Amino acid sequence: MNLIDELQKLEQLHQNGSLTAEEFTLAKTLLLSGSVNSSATDSIWENEKLIRSKILTIPRSVVIASVALGLVLGFALWYLIGI
Repeated sequence: MNLIDELQKLEQLHQNGSLTAEEFTLAKTLLLSGSVNSSATDSIWENEKLIRSKILTIPRSVVIASVALGLVLGFALWYLIGI
């Protein structure tokens, strides 16, 4: 991945809210100074995707389990009260 592609990727992450202004400025500075090479940034992006996917799946599974438990308990109470 070349420098322009990396800068565009940073800009997209900043625009969609994935990077704060400070994170964007720091990443851009490191990239332009040559302190970070392309293979290092590729692994950073992969780690970020992995972390974000794990963060986003935890609440979804908790919500699904909570809804299922609520339905089971709701039907059980309805059945017991209805008898």
